[in-house]
Amino acid sequence: GNTYWYAREKVSIVAQGRARDISDQRDFLLCFDFTTERFGPRLPLPFHSFGNTVTLSSVREDQLAVLYQKAGAPASYTLKIWISSKVEPNAVSWNKLFLA
Repeated sequence: GNTYWYAREKVSIVAQGRARDISDQRDFLLCFDFTTERFGPRLPLPFHSFGNTVTLSSVREDQLAVLYQKAGAPASYTLKIWISSKVEPNAVSWNKLFLA
């Protein structure tokens, strides 16, 4: 069996004595295969969160759902949900389920 985690790489640079995070790194899923006891490669997500809310959930036993929520001004609230159509330790593909 496998388990998946949502992750993103955090890169900081120091300029003029101050650290600043760079958030242009892509978000990804990290898979751990319990059979081989190894981590797989980074699996892409269909968005970049830029620090907004991301939630990962399992659907049945063979699919993943990911929710992306961006809260801005009241008129610019964004909610997106994707569900995986294929999940393997080395590959994932996504279908849009809900966009608002």
